[in-house]
Amino acid sequence: MFGSLKGSVTDPFPQAEGTEKLRTTWAVGARAGYLVAPNVYSYVNAGYTGSEWSGAALSPLSGGGVEFNTPSFHRDGWFVGGGVENSLNIFGVTAPGWFMKTEYRAAYFGRVTLPEIQADGTPFESLTFKPWVQTISTSLVYRFNSGSPTALAADLPAHTYVKAPSRVAAPNWTGFYLFGGGGGALWNADGSVVSNTFNIPSPRMSGDGWFGTVGAGYDWRFAGSWVAGVFGDGMFGSLKGSIIDAVTTSEGTEKLRTAWAAGARVGYLVAPNALSYVNAGYTASEWSGASHSLVSPGGPDLFTTPSFHRDGWFIGGGVENSLDIFGFTAPGLFMKTEYRAAYFDRVTLPEIGISDGVPTGNSTTFKPWVQTISTSLVYRFNSDGPATTKY
Repeated sequence: MFGSLKGSVTDPFPQAEGTEKLRTTWAVGARAGYLVAPNVYSYVNAGYTGSEWSGAALSPLSGGGVEFNTPSFHRDGWFVGGGVENSLNIFGVTAPGWFMKTEYRAAYFGRVTLPEIQADGTPFESLTFKPWVQTISTSLVYRFNSGSPTALAADLPAHTYVKAPSRVAAPNWTGFYLFGGGGGALWNADGSVVSNTFNIPSPRMSGDGWFGTVGAGYDWRFAGSWVAGVFGDGMFGSLKGSIIDAVTTSEGTEKLRTAWAAGARVGYLVAPNALSYVNAGYTASEWSGASHSLVSPGGPDLFTTPSFHRDGWFIGGGVENSLDIFGFTAPGLFMKTEYRAAYFDRVTLPEIGISDGVPTGNSTTFKPWVQTISTSLVYRFNSDGPATTKY
């Protein structure tokens, strides 16, 4: 993988921050999967990965020139992921040998200690950096030996007979459905500390965790292989992370407790029993309050920030297929795997002193966005459909 994935590296003690870039990564691994349809392959993968990172020039959060630099570095690690690959037969266009795959991957790298070098070349302190990286990618694949059934039949010797295709029930994609499942998520947030006299940026904040989800929807199949629908769902769990005040060098634990969404999706049947789709819509979220203490170990609690509600919007996509796997069929049951990114409005949180309950005069701003990966079991109430040919 090559590009420039930018983010922040922060030293909270001198309150300095710089831009860190993931420049390149490479990976070797293995994958295993199952053909959920003759032309649709669902798989998981894992293996080794390496990465190259830039150096960073750290400047005071309150403004000013470069305070010190950290060097570029290499990190090894491991990854795990999964995806779906299907033949490129879409919108009535076929391309023999060409396939399309969409894949999610999470990579975990070892910790590194980076010396901080001041402008005059003398060492200052060191900071540690332990990254993990999530990627969503779509790729075009060419398979050299993916000849069509017609071409393969032409190569058979004389008097060799090919078994006739069987007739199986194709699902009906029009109707109501319910679903439930779970997954993993992470959130990031930009923020600052504000008062009547200043607005000082805080380091980028983050959190992660696991969640469960339930929902319902209705789909319509139209124009041959197109499917569109509306849905609503809820997410519950505890995605924990840090909320930071860069002025007092303090932080607290912030939790995304629940979220819900209402939206629409549209997709294309890459096989009679497999739907690839994108979705978007409205989302809302509930976040905990936090007690802030000094970053240094053993520091006392200084102040609290209140719980809050945030509205926003989301965009995502996924794949849904009938549950016909390992020779097991379950009429009405489907499985879907989905990625979603949700963006929420900024909120300003007053800081209330713990000892006296009086506002400190400062406030913390918090503008989160949340990424989720989930797998759910889906039940469709009228999924029995007319017979279709399966080879």
